[in-house]
Order: sequence, then structure tokens, then C-alpha cells
Amino acid sequence: MLKKLACLFLVVLISIDGFAAVVSDNDGSAFVTKSEFEDLKKNFNKQIERYNQSLDNKIDGKIADFLGGQHVSQIVDLKSYINAIGHSFSDSTTLGWPATRTGTYRKWFINLGALYGHMFKKNTTSQLQYLTGSINSAAWKEENTSNYGIYLYGEKVDDNTWKLQNYIYSKPYASVGGIFTSGSSYQTDPTTNVTIPTKTFTNSSSTSFDSSSDTWSPNLGGKTLNINVTKSFGIADTFYDPTLNIVTGNQLSTTDVYFVEAKNLNYPGTTNADMKASAMGWEVRGVDSSTNEGITKIGWTATTANENTKIRIYNHKYETINRTKILNEQATKEFGSNIYYYEGLPIFTNGVDKGSVELKLKFVNSSGSQTVFQINTKKFGNTAIPTSGYTSDYKEWETKTLIANSGDEIKINLEYVLKDETYWIKAQPLSGGTTTITTTRIRLTTE
Repeated sequence: MLKKLACLFLVVLISIDGFAAVVSDNDGSAFVTKSEFEDLKKNFNKQIERYNQSLDNKIDGKIADFLGGQHVSQIVDLKSYINAIGHSFSDSTTLGWPATRTGTYRKWFINLGALYGHMFKKNTTSQLQYLTGSINSAAWKEENTSNYGIYLYGEKVDDNTWKLQNYIYSKPYASVGGIFTSGSSYQTDPTTNVTIPTKTFTNSSSTSFDSSSDTWSPNLGGKTLNINVTKSFGIADTFYDPTLNIVTGNQLSTTDVYFVEAKNLNYPGTTNADMKASAMGWEVRGVDSSTNEGITKIGWTATTANENTKIRIYNHKYETINRTKILNEQATKEFGSNIYYYEGLPIFTNGVDKGSVELKLKFVNSSGSQTVFQINTKKFGNTAIPTSGYTSDYKEWETKTLIANSGDEIKINLEYVLKDETYWIKAQPLSGGTTTITTTRIRLTTE
């Protein structure tokens, strides 16, 4: 009996497993297929993951809100641009840069002529001279010796910006020389006028001063001579260093200046002058009757130099620019963007966070005079710092012109200094000299 019961129990267990396994997709809505069951599990797991992620985000947000409410102020010493630049302020409107000019100085040399060795006919021309200096004494000639050209010299950044490196005293010059020689006889009538050709010797290159050859063709007694000529052009330059470490607290002069680009230093300019010879003459010789040779000198016929033949003298190729377009290269390098000589100097940039700044400035004037100044949150325009109506109440820095004695160290509190904001200063000595301003403290306390 017990055996039968045990067998029956096993049959029932086996049947249960078999029944579950044979449920098909068509067994009715009361049953869930295996694939549907797996999909349900996946959807459930995804919902759990989304919930966990949302919970994590909410926790992170609450932590951030808490930390934001627990902000701690920072105390930071900011970099001083004005100390790094190291420039002084002046009341000059020109900053000591020279007045430029093209100049009228010229230096030139002309020595052209013809020479004959043997003359077999009576009264023949033996030589012709056309030159600077005097007959039989060619020499350099100069004019306007103190009115040399003066040019600013440097690099062109773009049409509105120039870098000044030097200034030049420029003395242009040119020369031509050529002599025709012959040992053969040539019959001529010395009473016939010597004709000098109409010609201007010019530089053959548009990109450099150079030496080259040419031809001169005077007419002697009805015959034209072709004389080989060497011509040369150049400029004697003296370079001087301008003052580049002083900015103006005044209004910078807006007069135009002549500027030579470094890359164009050897280019001849279009401004030029045509220079003439200073003497002209020809020599006539007779014939020795015993030898039939032309050795008897009859004399010179000298006259004012014919101006038909000239030599052109070139100065530098230059451009006319406005003085306000000259870049303060040192300040620009330290600050990272263009600064011109009338815009003042940057003191500092707040690169940390908004807050207040304790600013200490020290003023030293070369002649011991007082200095007026203004502080601004942007570059200054080309206007003068007022020399009246100033105050020593540094709390009014935003609206007033301030004043400091030479040797003073003053403190100004700047409130509400924004992040990435730059503060600028422009100053002018009241009684001459130059004023150096340095910072002894730029301390930021963030909010």
C-alpha cells in the first residue's frame, strides 16, 4: 500500500513540471509566455536603474547646494602689470620723439668729359669737362647741410598700428662719372658750341639703391660722342634710440610723422631732387708747326654748367602716419593686447572672482613735483588728465581726479571688482619731470 502511494505521488510531481513546460502562446490570457516573462524582468531592472540614477542626482544636487551656502572668501595678491611694464608718466605731448621731415640735404658728384691725346689740325678741341667743383678739380658738392631728413623707423603691424624702434638722420647722395679717351685725331671747330644732352641719370632699381651703367652723349664740333658712365645712389643713415618707456598723461600730439619700415630701409622713395653740375668748359690746342703736333694750349672756354644733364638724388621710401598709431610695444607685450602711448597703463586684472581690492600705489617724481591721476575700469582716450579740481580724498576715485606727492604711498579701496575686470591709471606731473608709479599691494578679497 505504501509503495502504491509513493508511486502515485511521484507521478503527480512529474505531471506538474510537464504541464508547465507545455504551455504555448495560444493557451489564453491567463498564462505568460517565457519570452514575455523575460521582457518583464528586463523592464523591471531598467526602472530600478532609472530610480537609482535619479536618487543619486538628487543627492549630488543637495550636496552642491549645501557647499554653495558654505562659501569661504579667498585673499589673493594679484599680478601688477604696471610694475612689470616699468614705464613713467610725462606731461609731454610728443614724448621726446623728433619732428620728422624729408629734408633738403643733398650731396652729389658729377665728372663727365672727353679727352684727346694727339691733335694734328690747327685749333682743335682737346678735352671737355662737365663736373661739380671747378675745371680740372672735380669734387663732391653739398647743399643744406643741416637740413637732413628725419624719419621714425620700425615695423608696420597693420594699416593702423606701428612699432617704433629708432629714428634716422638721413643724408642722401648720388654720383656719376665717365670719361671718353682717344689717341686719334679729330678735327673740330672750337668756335662751335658744345652741346650737352638733355638727360637725367636715375636709379635703375625700384627696390634698392644701387650702382649701374649708363651712357652720356655730348656733341663736340658736330660729332656726337657716346661716353660710358657709372652712376651710384645711396643714403648715409645715423640711427638714434627714441624714448619708449614714457607714456603721456597729456593729450598726445596728433600731427603726422614720416615713418620708414625696416623692410623698406633700402628702397628709394618717390620724393627726389634733380641736381646739376657746377662747372663746364673745353680746352682748345693749336699745332706746333715744326712737329705738326697739337701741343700748344690756346686756353679754356669756361661757362656756367648746362642744366640739361642732371643726376637724381633719392631719399627713403616712407609712409605718413599719425603719431597716435604708434604702439606701446612693452605694455602690449605684458598685457596681451594693443596699448597705445596715450591710453594710460593697466594696473591689474582680477582673474579670480568678484570681490574688493586693497590697492597701494607709490609715486616718485623725478623733479619732486606732485602728480595728478585718474583710475578707470577701461583704457583712457587721447585726452589730458585735468590739472585742476583734484582731490586727495581717495574714496572719490570713481568720479574725481586725484593727487599725490612725490614719495607718497597711498591706499585706495576698490569695491565690487568683477572677475576678469582690468583697472587702468593715467597720470600727469604738475610741474614737469616724469612720475614713476609702482604698486606695493594689490590684494583681492573675494565675496
